[in-house]
Amino acid sequence: MIGGPPCETWSQARTVSIDGNSRREGPRAVRDEHHPWGMDSLGLGELTQIIFGTTLLLFVLEAFCRTAIMGGAGLVEHPAEPTKDGCATIWRLAITALLQQLPGVSRLRVIQGSLGSESPKPTDFMHVGLPMLADLVAEHSVFKTVGKTSIGKDEFGRFRTARLKEYPPALNRAMAHAFAESIERMPVPILPPAHILEEV
Repeated sequence: MIGGPPCETWSQARTVSIDGNSRREGPRAVRDEHHPWGMDSLGLGELTQIIFGTTLLLFVLEAFCRTAIMGGAGLVEHPAEPTKDGCATIWRLAITALLQQLPGVSRLRVIQGSLGSESPKPTDFMHVGLPMLADLVAEHSVFKTVGKTSIGKDEFGRFRTARLKEYPPALNRAMAHAFAESIERMPVPILPPAHILEEV
């Protein structure tokens, strides 16, 4: 399983003033370190974002837990744990800390800029059953310079962070190879029914 729950309500970009402007032009922060599940006072649109993001996050964490318990291969991707104080992050949630204590679970920091993204975009991967992931990410890292942070708006008034929702191709390749290598080594305890095998 691969899960990348929406980061829009967790993003540090919400805490940064755009183009040095002291007046906020972007969406305000709706979570912080003391209110990771949502601030006390939210607009209806913000509340909708919080509910949507939290629901998908909890679904992904449950799927990851089941994958780890069943001996499968899986990962959860989210922006790296922030360096600024007070910011919300899934990596400081009790449930995420607990999942990282399961046997075979590891966390890997990836700088997506070294894999072709236009921004450094530090990202953490909590993974299980993927022992080659770190080596494959390092092997596919091809850029020494990692671009500039993509905060603010482009010339068309769109937020630059929107383009960063897609993984760069080199990261996709590294993940695909890690999963392929892992799946090839997994035992298959129960064969599919004979009629399915005949159709393959």
